[in-house]
Amino acid sequence: VGAGDLRIEALSIGGVTEHLAPYHRSSAAVFRAINQEAYSALHLLRRQASGSTESPQVLSGLVTWLANYRSLFSARCHICRKILIAENSVSSSGWGADATSSGTATAAGAPASTLSPGAGSSDNRLTYLPPVGRDLATGVAFHPRCLPARPLPCLSDL
Repeated sequence: VGAGDLRIEALSIGGVTEHLAPYHRSSAAVFRAINQEAYSALHLLRRQASGSTESPQVLSGLVTWLANYRSLFSARCHICRKILIAENSVSSSGWGADATSSGTATAAGAPASTLSPGAGSSDNRLTYLPPVGRDLATGVAFHPRCLPARPLPCLSDL
């Protein structure tokens, strides 16, 4: 790696009051989901640059892509046209990609909140998430589960 080379080693996305160290995850489900999307975007940007080192276009592309989140709590999903949808309980290890129930919330600008749908364990809780996915080329907002399945990058490729 030369003196002018740059490589993004870690992404830690959190709320404005969170102070996250590299590789640490947010306590908020919405930011954990965005962090996962950011790693996927970084992987795609690296593949487009197809170089062994980070090019300035990778950093520029990532910053431009992240700027699309300025409408995080107001953008509607391009596919289902909803702002919030219910996802299965979101743990600190990821977010509910295998949700079995769907719904909307009335508070469009509210951060992700957790509801308990009745008796049962905390594993049955629902989290309402905004469209945390953003198209890399257009910045269009979407809920990841509204899209057809897409392959996840291998961690070794990151």
